[in-house]
Amino acid sequence: MIKTADQLKEQAKKIGLTRWVVRRCSMCDYPLAYYFSVDYERVKFDSGCDCVNYSHEEERSWENLAENYNMNQPERNPKISKEYLDELNKIWQFEEAK
Repeated sequence: MIKTADQLKEQAKKIGLTRWVVRRCSMCDYPLAYYFSVDYERVKFDSGCDCVNYSHEEERSWENLAENYNMNQPERNPKISKEYLDELNKIWQFEEAK
């Protein structure tokens, strides 16, 4: 299910999502994640831990988040694993994914 930035922002607000862990560091399990401001107007991405990268947050956009979300959808990545897609659907809780 391809989603727009606005659809993802609205869904995050609706379900009270405060972060989306994209993946974890393979060495220390640190969560590489998008974080949402309380009003959902700003998005930050924490790109890493100190064992691989220096941990730092960067301001991102909902459009950037949508690109990342959409590249993990079967329409854009037919080889996406069912397990990963199930986990993504569990996090975002879109009605059509249930």
